[in-house]
Amino acid sequence: MINASSFFIILGRHFLLYSALTLLILLFAVNASAENEVPAEDIKRELNVVFLKDHHPISFELPDGRPAGLYIDVWNLWSITTGTHVNFIVDSYEEGLRQVRLKNAVHSGLFKNEARQNWADFSTPIHRVESSILYHKKGNKKRNLKQFDGMKVAVESGAYHERYILDNYPNITIVPYQGESSIHALISNDIQAVFNESPALNSLLAKMGLAGVLESNIVEDMSNLVHAVVAKGQPLLLQEINRGFENIPIEALVSLEKKWLPNTTPFFDSKSSFGMLTLSERNWLQAHSFFTLAIDPNSHPFEFIDKNNSHSGISADYIDFISQKLKINLNVVEGMTWGESFEQLKDGEIDVMSSMVRTAKREKSMLFTKPYFKFSSVMVTKKGAFYAESMNSFDDKKVGIVSGYVYAELLSKDYPNIKIVDVSSPEEGLQLVNDSELDAYMDSLAVANHFMDKNNYFDLIVASFTPYKVEMSMAVRLGLEPLIPILNKALDSMDAKKKSTIANNWLAVHIQEGTQLKTILKWIIPILTLLFIIIFIFIRINKKLTKEIEQRKLLEGKLLQSKKMEALGEMAGGIAHDFNNIMGIIMGNSEILSMKFEKDDTRQKFNINIYNACMRATELVRQIMTFSRMSKVPLLPVNLSDVVHECVQLIKSTCPKNIKILLDIEFGYDYFVKGDKTQINQVLINLCTNAVDAMSSNGGILELKLYCSNIQVPKGHDASNEYFSLNVKDSGCGIDNTIINNIFDPFFSTKSVGKGTGLGLSVVYNIITGHNGDISVVNNKGSGVEFTILLPKTLDAPLSEKAELSNEHVGQGNILIAEDEEDLRILYREHLESAGYVVTTAENGSEALALFKGNPQGYDLLLTDHSMPVMTGIELIEAVSKINVNIPIILATGYADMETIDQMASKHSYKCLVKPIKKNVLQETVYRCIDE
Repeated sequence: MINASSFFIILGRHFLLYSALTLLILLFAVNASAENEVPAEDIKRELNVVFLKDHHPISFELPDGRPAGLYIDVWNLWSITTGTHVNFIVDSYEEGLRQVRLKNAVHSGLFKNEARQNWADFSTPIHRVESSILYHKKGNKKRNLKQFDGMKVAVESGAYHERYILDNYPNITIVPYQGESSIHALISNDIQAVFNESPALNSLLAKMGLAGVLESNIVEDMSNLVHAVVAKGQPLLLQEINRGFENIPIEALVSLEKKWLPNTTPFFDSKSSFGMLTLSERNWLQAHSFFTLAIDPNSHPFEFIDKNNSHSGISADYIDFISQKLKINLNVVEGMTWGESFEQLKDGEIDVMSSMVRTAKREKSMLFTKPYFKFSSVMVTKKGAFYAESMNSFDDKKVGIVSGYVYAELLSKDYPNIKIVDVSSPEEGLQLVNDSELDAYMDSLAVANHFMDKNNYFDLIVASFTPYKVEMSMAVRLGLEPLIPILNKALDSMDAKKKSTIANNWLAVHIQEGTQLKTILKWIIPILTLLFIIIFIFIRINKKLTKEIEQRKLLEGKLLQSKKMEALGEMAGGIAHDFNNIMGIIMGNSEILSMKFEKDDTRQKFNINIYNACMRATELVRQIMTFSRMSKVPLLPVNLSDVVHECVQLIKSTCPKNIKILLDIEFGYDYFVKGDKTQINQVLINLCTNAVDAMSSNGGILELKLYCSNIQVPKGHDASNEYFSLNVKDSGCGIDNTIINNIFDPFFSTKSVGKGTGLGLSVVYNIITGHNGDISVVNNKGSGVEFTILLPKTLDAPLSEKAELSNEHVGQGNILIAEDEEDLRILYREHLESAGYVVTTAENGSEALALFKGNPQGYDLLLTDHSMPVMTGIELIEAVSKINVNIPIILATGYADMETIDQMASKHSYKCLVKPIKKNVLQETVYRCIDE
């Protein structure tokens, strides 16, 4: 028999055991709950989003595997907004839904229906999609789904459209939708219609080149909102998804819709008046569209109540702009002074004050927008009362300040000896100064000036400006925190022209300081103006004739030079056109022959000589074009010091021994300029050769100096730029002063017949001016001549080596060639067909345009000559771009003005190749235009 003590001992042991087990179970439950509960911050790490693979233009996969489409761009915006990385997963419709059900992913966008609502939650709408039926054109009457009763209609399996037909049109025979195959079946009349989303159908028809062939009709009751889909039981994830979409600016969403669906009204277009806001800000604003507004009723021109009892002034114009921009009501509370309004704002009884200066003390009891206006403040005193040398002159003086204005806070802190007196308004403060009851009144310059003029206070003057230039903001009561970023965005949307107009409408300031400015303006200025005019007329009469004669001579000289260059340019252009076509034919055939001969074949050596001769001839044409200013070469970073060293080495090896060459390069600089190395070298060789010729008989010294410090920038050049100076100086016979101004003219030469062309210094001048530089000459007759070249420096370092074009690509695509030179057409065809392309040729632009119109989607690239009979290359490009704006275009030119070509290229996005065109350059350019 168990006694009482044993019973209680056993009972106690069981109680402890059960208590321990209960505690363990509770701890396990808490841990399990903690493991299942996903903290909000964990959601932001990564998110899997499922999208359909072939759902143009909503979502699809590029050939390289990257996702693209409207929903992809929308989710990328969401990722940027939330800071959550998004992994896009390509899947079929059924498998994608399965992954969402398993909580492994979120669907990028689906319609909401009853079946999905049983297992899924839906985000805020991110898009709206219309659906259409596609069928054969028969008359002008639109057809609806009811008219296809008993017929075959292609519908995507498992999609919302399938359920819609089963519920509403059970007699329609559903055929699984299979993209292009369904369209072919429709054309063959194997099915009678296709029922799908409108964007997908339109994209597919455009891709197949069948736009306009078939008829479509929008199904009115199938315009559905699209939502991101989340499996039930993930409220924090759904909340995070909604937060991200609601914080994307509306204008960004509208821009994406216009990009992918240019012919459809964007879903967010109705909200675009709030484009700078996010959805969450817009929704908040719609729930809070009425606000009470307190103003300063007597602070002209910043704000005041006008004679029509309306809110006017600078602040009023800003308030009107914000009200119209945000479509909100800011209702002015009347009958209060600024000080009373200030107190009510702190107490939360007023929503907004239109003008308030932000301080640390005020930030504790209210919110502030960014500043929207800045103004200076002044001290107004009575004339003759005392001399105000500085702010310290107001120590122990009574200064009036409107009650509550920030000036009191600023003066109390910085100038504690000033006695501040509260006044109710600017008019009261100025009146007390005028009555000698106050020593001074402090306010903004514009306000003080307005009331002094209004009340004819002729005895008051602006004694001094204060050190305070304050910024005016709008103040908002605590509790309306979301309103601050909304107001800031509205203020940011106001352009500079609008701000300037507001300021100019209200600020017309006249200052009276020391003595009455009106008296000065009335008497002194007219007298001084009259005297100035008389003196000016006499001076002008004495100088006018001389100046006009000098200008006329200068203009006549420039006109003559311009006509010379124009004639030379036309001649060079004509030569270059024919010459480059000929060189292109020879060079192209040489490149083809090089592929036929073995490397050790004797004929290959002769073929290489032909090719190299073509290259030298091409360079000669380029120099002629540079001389005539018809050619514009690309300017790349060049080390000027290296070019000078190379030139000196070359000149040393060729000049007579009686000529000494000195090179002086200032230490400590990287002599990087933007230019063409060949042309700069040509300039130096030309100048040095002329110098050597001038000293060849008696010998002498040729000095080259490159430096950066103490450079005098000539008039007409940007003095803010930094330049390098290169001097070439000789000790020869110099240049006669009577001809020194003509040395840069074309065909001018001091050498005897057969000794020179006269093109040298003209080419030098054109090259230097083409490099945005300057060249000048100083003549020391009898002791030599000195040329000074200035070139602007660049921070870009030259490339260590030039990238070579690849010639290993195998291309695919159809190319249309327009070229009037038959041999060049044959060469281009040979080069491109050998690279894998299909080529169609035309002998002029008109013939090429006819071919293109016959099959606008059948060509992947257009290659056209610039100068052709019947229709030029530019005219052909204009016509083709109107038909297919996306087709890549290459323009081949032998002499055209490259600046005009560049302008056209930026307009139509085509590439330009200068003849003669090397085989590998042509193939690489075509490959980059099409295959990349």
